[in-house]
Amino acid sequence: MCPPSNSTKSRQIGPSSSANDTMRESSTTNKEHQARLKPQKGLTFTSGGVAKYRRDIEIGILLLSVIYGIAYSWNIPVSSKYCDDDETTPCHRPDLVGFQAVCGLSMTYMGVLGAKNWYFDQTAPTHSPEDRLFGYWEGANNQNVAIFVYQVFDFAISLTIPEHQEAIFLIHHIFCALTAYLSLEYQCMTYYSVYYGGCAEISSIFLLWTNIDAMFPQYPQLKPIALVSKV
Repeated sequence: MCPPSNSTKSRQIGPSSSANDTMRESSTTNKEHQARLKPQKGLTFTSGGVAKYRRDIEIGILLLSVIYGIAYSWNIPVSSKYCDDDETTPCHRPDLVGFQAVCGLSMTYMGVLGAKNWYFDQTAPTHSPEDRLFGYWEGANNQNVAIFVYQVFDFAISLTIPEHQEAIFLIHHIFCALTAYLSLEYQCMTYYSVYYGGCAEISSIFLLWTNIDAMFPQYPQLKPIALVSKV
């Protein structure tokens, strides 16, 4: 019986060598995968979204405080229904006047900013569901800063206004502020903050004029119908 030729040996050795190479590659891949899963010393999860915008948050709270102080100092008379039952003439509630000034300007800013980001910002992360949940969006970060500033300030001021001290209002402010904080800090679901904390506030701008109409009946020129007629 003739010995096998070199070509036969080559054909027999080839597949075995290829299988060994495949096994080595697979082993290397598994080791790399395990190394990625193994916690590495010196590496920690860092967030820091709030730290980046800390100065903006501080300036925002200071600005709302100044607006509240100016409106409070004006002490514009309001409808008697906001005061004691025995009063029939316009009375003074500077706390409500200051609150309405802050609320009106904040809602207008958040609504306009939300509409701008939602409809005109071309950098919105909308390519996939993952983008909408975890994509970075500078416009959404600015929206979350505005939401957080307003809700924190609103919560603090509501503690001084008897009509706003109900638990449902205070809890609402706490959870809204907490949601904006977590979204900004961990860059999660920022895409949706633009809609719920921005576009959804556009309707509040129109409600503002309803409150003005009820609070300042002595100024009929501020009524929505009067303003529209002038336009």
